[in-house]
Amino acid sequence: MTGETTAESIEECNLADRILLTLHLAGRRGYGMCLSHISKMLIYGEAKEEQVRIIFSSMPLVSHQNDIYCLKGSESFLFEALSRVRCVTKMQKPYPLFW
Repeated sequence: MTGETTAESIEECNLADRILLTLHLAGRRGYGMCLSHISKMLIYGEAKEEQVRIIFSSMPLVSHQNDIYCLKGSESFLFEALSRVRCVTKMQKPYPLFW
């Protein structure tokens, strides 16, 4: 691929590759991702959560814990990501957004 997004390049990059690339980019920033975020933020566009979940079941290069996913070897991101999710969840309850 040349870096350009074309119909052919999207077809060449299957869902498993897109998941790995997305997790790789998140890992470079020190993040693990939950399933709902991965499915919405996939490289080349979102996919259904159930499709992503099915692919995860056959991906030996991915670690997960408490619905947080990262690439093998980056398991330290799992705890940090879970802490962030818990913090945001606690803050959302007392400060709901209305718009």
